[in-house]
Amino acid sequence: MTEKNSKFAITKSNRKKILHLIWKREAISRADIAKLLDLTPATISANVVELVKQKFVRMEKIGDSSGGRKPIILEIDGRGLL
Repeated sequence: MTEKNSKFAITKSNRKKILHLIWKREAISRADIAKLLDLTPATISANVVELVKQKFVRMEKIGDSSGGRKPIILEIDGRGLL
């Protein structure tokens, strides 16, 4: 497997894991996804941007914060599944 194919496979795997976790939790922040999947916030953000573009995920609302920036809550967007 070439390095390019390997990176593509990892990205595809990460997106599937992220999408599955959002589906399973129904609503979750990027920070919580990063913690649960043990991935960097940058990896989560880059993949979420693509999932939003493809209409698999939507940024639904602002969550509660115990200090600092309020999280954006992600949910499944059924338009990409049709």
